[in-house]
Amino acid sequence: MEAVVSSLGVALSATNLVVAAPHAMRIALEPQSDTGAWPTLTDALRTLATRVGGAGTLSIALSNPLASTRTIDLPPLRERDAEQLLSRTAARYFVAARGPQIIAVAARGAARAGSVAPSVVTASPLRLLTGVHLAARDAGWAVQSVVPEESAWLSAFTTLWPTFARQRASILVLHADHTVLLLLAGTTLVDVRQFRAGALDASAIAATVRAHAAVGGGAIGIGVIGAPEQRKTISRALSAIDSTIQSTAPAVHDASIDDPAILAAAFATRATTLVLRTDDERAQRERRAQRIAITLAGAAALMLLVAGAFAQWGISRELAAVQRERASLKQQLSTTLVGRTSVETAYRQLTALNDAERSASHWSPLLSAIAMHLNENAYVMTFRGRGDSVVVDGSAARASTVFDELAQTPGLTEVRAAAPVRREVSNDGEPSERFTIAARLLTSPPKTVTTAPAGSVRAAPQTPPSATRGATR
Repeated sequence: MEAVVSSLGVALSATNLVVAAPHAMRIALEPQSDTGAWPTLTDALRTLATRVGGAGTLSIALSNPLASTRTIDLPPLRERDAEQLLSRTAARYFVAARGPQIIAVAARGAARAGSVAPSVVTASPLRLLTGVHLAARDAGWAVQSVVPEESAWLSAFTTLWPTFARQRASILVLHADHTVLLLLAGTTLVDVRQFRAGALDASAIAATVRAHAAVGGGAIGIGVIGAPEQRKTISRALSAIDSTIQSTAPAVHDASIDDPAILAAAFATRATTLVLRTDDERAQRERRAQRIAITLAGAAALMLLVAGAFAQWGISRELAAVQRERASLKQQLSTTLVGRTSVETAYRQLTALNDAERSASHWSPLLSAIAMHLNENAYVMTFRGRGDSVVVDGSAARASTVFDELAQTPGLTEVRAAAPVRREVSNDGEPSERFTIAARLLTSPPKTVTTAPAGSVRAAPQTPPSATRGATR
């Protein structure tokens, strides 16, 4: 038994089912009934499943007139909108259109007159496509795609003539009763023309090929599909009209180019242009696309959640590491802070002491200055200082001289009597005057102390030790 073919391309006409692989075969059919049923197609597909080892999926290329293809100028519409518009007015553009039609629109060409653009359009009866799907289902096959044979020839040309896939080229498909000319821009089908069979319309074909090649400004590239004798005939006729038009053999020889139907069957599985879909197929595709979109959205949301979980785990891990590091540094930091506090406290105390030292009065230099200016008959019994005020108690032969001497002492100002002068007589009978003089410090006394001459400052006679000259309270 032969191996099962999972995906198979076939060419379908009103009277034949053509298969190219695993070996070429042609199964005769009776035309589809008016009710839409096509029992002979069902039987042919069952026979095909038996010959290839089992049913799989089918890619079907419809021949003319099962699918009619032509170029129509359309307003600037989306592909789906253009298909819906043409399905309602198919009889205006397709002479053989009877009943509801399924429309497929190929890629749009350049706009004409700024409002319309040429588009390659295929129309096929809804009844035909429904019958094909029912017959395939009854025979155990699943229909993957249905395209016109022009789409399969386009796929064959870009495969067998790869050098033409990047330029403007032409395909001549030779049938017994007519000739089809396909005009390509790279891998895009831009126009479809039909001519009489043989070389009867060779001049018109040559003019069309030249005009098409001139648009791209490149060389003329043309491939011919059909029986060998037909290819020779049309090639000689075109060369006689224009020597620049030369048919080119395919890069890889393929015997299927001798039969357009077999070539269409061989490349039906690769055809992606002008795919004919019923409303049920479109609904299934939309549901499938919706399911895929939902699945992708769910997968994206799941990935987002997983990424968020990993990010949170990473943050928690880093936070735990930081907390451990902080715990290890806490003891060292506490010790450092205690030491810093102690240093700051000591610094503040030193600053306070320095400020107190700078602002304090220095009494020793002042006492030295007073001793230098008092005469030898004057005695200081008490000395009191507070802030910038000084009070001196003492005894002298004449208190007035003491006033003058203190007034001349550097650093003292506003010298005045703080109490009345009292006259006293000492034990040896010498009279003296007791004085109390107050003064204010003008400036801080000089810190350099000059030693007074001996005898200039003496203790008052018969005074207790606590009342010596220069005592400070």
